[in-house]
Amino acid sequence: MQITSTSILNENRVPLEEAQARIEKWLDNVTPLFREDPNATPRALFIPMEDVKALLAEHPHADGIRVYYGIKPPVTKLPPSLDPPLSLEVCGLLVPVVQDDAGNHTDVLSGTINEDGTVSKEKEDDDNIYDFTTPCPVYCDRSSKLFLPLPDQAVNGQ
Repeated sequence: MQITSTSILNENRVPLEEAQARIEKWLDNVTPLFREDPNATPRALFIPMEDVKALLAEHPHADGIRVYYGIKPPVTKLPPSLDPPLSLEVCGLLVPVVQDDAGNHTDVLSGTINEDGTVSKEKEDDDNIYDFTTPCPVYCDRSSKLFLPLPDQAVNGQ
């Protein structure tokens, strides 16, 4: 059977109700870590498609990407509508990945991925770690059916 982009998308498609259940479980588990400021609870990351295409163009022989979560230095520029301002900004650090013959997926932190999946280190000074992400919060689609309310106990300070 030939694998097509349509079949890959269909095999990995998540129904809205299941997505909402997963997000609710995330919020239930993570929001208590932000009890001092529940509104700072990380909800999502936006990655522009243009940046995904640029990453693919730069690393056409990668087998995938891995996203590591991090926290940027304190936010200094915030939209005027954000009250109170957040002190933490979650980010996603994207790294190209190759798969070896044993099926292991390895980060390619520097170098060039060759057509055969090996890595050349001639560009070792150029890190292959990228942050194209914009976090929610700060930048959220509050009208989305995936933007669920925070758990009651976090909002009520319990």
